Amino acid sequence: MGNNGCFGRAFWLTLALLLSGWLLPVAGISGVPAATADNCVACHEDVWRDIQNKKYVHQPDGAKDCKYCHAATRGNSESKREPYLNKVAWVARSVNQAREHWLEIDGAKRGATLLVESRISGGGDSFREFPLPALDELEDLPSNALKPLKITNIRILEVAKGVFVSTTIGWETDRQSDSQIFYGFDKLDQRSVLDAQYTMNHAVILNGVKLGKSYKYKVVSVDVAGNRSESSVQAMAVDLLSGGKDDAKAGERDLKEPEVSVRYYRKGNKCIVVVGSERMVSVALGILPKKYENSEPESEVKVIRHLQLNSPEVTNTGICYACHVEYKKILTHPINVFPKRGMSIPPEYATLPDGRISCMSCHVAHASNVEFRLVKADKRELCRGCHKDIS
Repeated sequence: MGNNGCFGRAFWLTLALLLSGWLLPVAGISGVPAATADNCVACHEDVWRDIQNKKYVHQPDGAKDCKYCHAATRGNSESKREPYLNKVAWVARSVNQAREHWLEIDGAKRGATLLVESRISGGGDSFREFPLPALDELEDLPSNALKPLKITNIRILEVAKGVFVSTTIGWETDRQSDSQIFYGFDKLDQRSVLDAQYTMNHAVILNGVKLGKSYKYKVVSVDVAGNRSESSVQAMAVDLLSGGKDDAKAGERDLKEPEVSVRYYRKGNKCIVVVGSERMVSVALGILPKKYENSEPESEVKVIRHLQLNSPEVTNTGICYACHVEYKKILTHPINVFPKRGMSIPPEYATLPDGRISCMSCHVAHASNVEFRLVKADKRELCRGCHKDIS
């Protein structure tokens, strides 16, 4: 009887702690108390040592107030994305809006699951799961992929002046291919970053061009089968344009969730995934981790004392405005967005798990010897990390 009473009290105490958010079920780990900031330092002593050796320290970190940024509060609604999306291995993305996307991924493994994210311009995103066949089950690229590639309708879409002057050049191809521009004054000695996304409607941004200067350039595209086509040399005078960019016509937005389909081809040891939709969408491909099911026997699930943590989206973007609310008005760089077409983000510029740019892409989280805790010692070099063609 006494043992049953002790068991009952322990049961209700455990339940109360679970409901209050102090206990989290974690498989295979047990008994590590971390309910206070001091206990955070006990496990993350290396972070604390690094902070003490730096000149510019994030205020909550200097005060050992780890909970301020990392601890989730009940009802936190900063992110409505499913928690498992933070664990998806994102393998390809096409940010341009189109009804068909061709994306290349590493060889498919039998039994894997492909997650397709489709995003409507100005609307939300939706997710579909598809079985991913093994490479030896796929057909080779269709024979029409071997025909010569045609480039047409080369034009200047926009000249914009922001932190630096940029020119956007567009062209079309008769099938899906990548995008690159070679340009310069007297000779074509500069090149844009290769935009490896396959598309039929191309748009490449040249950053750091000079107003009032004349340039020569040619556009180059390579299709999924490796066929290369380049234009003749074109002339371009860099003058500000107004309303020249190809924008979708404004009107009522249909936010209905798009239907998407997939088909697969084999290209050597690569898998070509073709995503089709009846709507104009941008897409991303991810490989799902082991199916998120509570399939483990209950006896294997143990309980530890640990604060519930914010998702990366909240920690790296949402929580920043709690203190830096004024920066939302004067922010000069977009955050919580995907990189522009053709832009390559260096590994030292941290992004969210799905590739979006966050506050922490440019700033070090805890402490740094650089003012404003920038990831580069010089602001110009910070910009050049992503905008590599700035002169």
